[in-house]
Amino acid sequence: MRKRIQAWLRGPIIAIGSMALYAIALGCFLALMLLVISMEEGGENLSSSTLDMTRIVVLLSQGIGFETDTLSLSIMPLLLTVLLIGLVWSFSRKICTDIRAYVSGVVVWIFINVMGTQSLPVGLLDWPALVCVKSAVVFSLGFAGAALSKDPLSGQLRELIRHHVSDGVRRTIRTGLMVGVIMMGVYLVMGLITVIVWGVLNRSAMDTLFADIGMGTGSRILTTIASLAWLPNLCIWAVSWLFGAGFHIGELATFTPWIGQGRSLPPLPVFGLLPQAVGDEGIRFAVVLIPLVVGFVAGLASMAMKSGFRIIVGSASDPLDR
Repeated sequence: MRKRIQAWLRGPIIAIGSMALYAIALGCFLALMLLVISMEEGGENLSSSTLDMTRIVVLLSQGIGFETDTLSLSIMPLLLTVLLIGLVWSFSRKICTDIRAYVSGVVVWIFINVMGTQSLPVGLLDWPALVCVKSAVVFSLGFAGAALSKDPLSGQLRELIRHHVSDGVRRTIRTGLMVGVIMMGVYLVMGLITVIVWGVLNRSAMDTLFADIGMGTGSRILTTIASLAWLPNLCIWAVSWLFGAGFHIGELATFTPWIGQGRSLPPLPVFGLLPQAVGDEGIRFAVVLIPLVVGFVAGLASMAMKSGFRIIVGSASDPLDR
């Protein structure tokens, strides 16, 4: 009976602890950024808006967008989302992964987020029910990851698969998953390289936006660091751009290797690094061939590697290999 009560009580500890650590760290950075901006611009003290901005970013990192008179933002900062899920995972793994802790924890987590939506200076793009669903998904992902990493059922499941699935099938599935992970990793690295190239090529456009807004050196550094929260988003967009599909930012802008139209975007410095159309047809053709080349190389590697299928062409000992 005592263990059951403790499990119910540990859920709120996980929710409150994760949210408190995340919000405090985020709030301290935002307070510093707003203070530096206020000092350099010489206007009103923006640090008084730290609490409201912290609540807005906490909600945004869970997919809950907002709108103002001039801006509507619903793009999740995926880096912050991953960090928040990681905090829930870490607290859950250390404290408790019982189902009762999950139920009580997710209820408290939803309550905290719903309370965070009250009296905001901006309008939310989601209904209250959708706010509850999105926040519950974030908590559930972190808690489920911790539960699966600790649950002995995962080990039992592996033993069950080992006894009922042949070695060839297991090796085929394992090799396929390995190839998929390697290809996704290569694509993301290429996306990161592309984002860096965009930044180098479009540095002057970003400097112009910084100058138009009137930001000093300290403000530029801190806002650039803050923009790193959207770095995974930019990498995914860059991968889509490399493959020829491109990406859209609402109805305001479209970017592909053939089109670079972003004149309707708000004057945010991070939008300054987005690409223009590629004029050289040969470069465009080479870019859209990247998925084919990466898939072909990854397939050949999986066939030849010892950890893959180990197909050796021309082996005298095993004629089936040929």
